[in-house]
Amino acid sequence: PEGVEYIGEKAYDGCSLITAVSIPKSVLEIGKSAFSRCSKLASITVDSQNSAYCSDNGVLFDKNKSILLQCPTAKSGGSYTIPEGVSEIGEMAFYDCKALPSIIIPRSVTRVGYSAFGGYFDGMIYGCEDSFIHYYSNGYLSDFTLLTDNAMRGDVNRDSVVDINDATLLYQHSMLPAQYAIDYIIQHRWHKHVKQGITNLYE
Repeated sequence: PEGVEYIGEKAYDGCSLITAVSIPKSVLEIGKSAFSRCSKLASITVDSQNSAYCSDNGVLFDKNKSILLQCPTAKSGGSYTIPEGVSEIGEMAFYDCKALPSIIIPRSVTRVGYSAFGGYFDGMIYGCEDSFIHYYSNGYLSDFTLLTDNAMRGDVNRDSVVDINDATLLYQHSMLPAQYAIDYIIQHRWHKHVKQGITNLYE
């Protein structure tokens, strides 16, 4: 409710009945893992006048969107791309997010909190070569794929459909030249509208 200023560490951790959270402008501090492992939580929203936090696509961030604090455990809708500019993924941020088939992590991320991808999360994680997440994956991530890897050239977001969404994700986050992208699509007979979509990205 409005007037609450502090939400304690793990305050709602494991609450299985919560489906959505709305954070009022009065909240100034949220403890670590306050909304982790809420199995039915699909969205977190924040009052636009809140001075400390914000939300984007149902995901909780600090006000500057430099720290991704919590992805709702029941968030779905295909692959999730962490916004460019995010530098830190918070503790248990994607813990148990088993409805997400994949997460794309930008070069800007340079820190990952404890068990950020733990629990029942078993999706694929994509990142750029020589990025922080690339090196982090060597010791902490079993399902990691480079965005320029051959395994990426197809169903990038793992939704069982090869379409413009896959093409956009792959080539916006890779360092491949535009003509290579177009040639690859022609070679593998992707749908005509996918080819046109890639061409449009570079016009």
